[in-house]
Amino acid sequence: MALIGVPQGFDRLSVREQAAALGQIVFTVTADTLATGIQLVQGNRVLAVPDPSGELLTRPLTRNDYVSLTPGAR
Repeated sequence: MALIGVPQGFDRLSVREQAAALGQIVFTVTADTLATGIQLVQGNRVLAVPDPSGELLTRPLTRNDYVSLTPGAR
C-alpha cells in the first residue's frame, strides 16, 4: 500500500472531482509499483475519500473501487 499526501484544499473539490482524481491516482500508482492500493493522508491523518458512488472510504483504495471510471465501463 502506498501513502499519498494531498495538499490542503483537496476536500474543497466536488465529490465527483475527488472521485475522478482518486481513480486516476489509484490506477497510476498501482500500474508500475508493488503497491496494490493507496491511502490518502494529510499530515498523520488518513482521509476519508469518496468512491465513484460518493460513499466515503477510509480503507486502502484499489483499482476495483474505481473500475466504473475506466473507459470500457461506460
